[in-house]
Amino acid sequence: MEKDRIERGRDPQVEMPDIEFAAHLIDAMNKIGPVRGSMSGPVPTDWDVILPFGTATQRLTEPWEYEALSEMCVQYHRGLTKGADPLCKPPMEWERPFED
Repeated sequence: MEKDRIERGRDPQVEMPDIEFAAHLIDAMNKIGPVRGSMSGPVPTDWDVILPFGTATQRLTEPWEYEALSEMCVQYHRGLTKGADPLCKPPMEWERPFED
């Protein structure tokens, strides 16, 4: 069975990128929550939450970290929205995963 998966191009040993330098951003996203509820459904966590969180906790010290965290929340929301469709391809099969 393992051999069948590998032959079909589904190698279970997926190589993950090195993210140690930005692990604090993933932790921050998990702490604040990447999406918020609204009357129209989930929306990405926005600056009104990100800026006070970064300032109060001092986990974010550089402007690019705030921008990256905001973009991470947007991309999480896009994946969540696309993933609601049961016929949606998995993210690793999207041609351009970070665009609509």
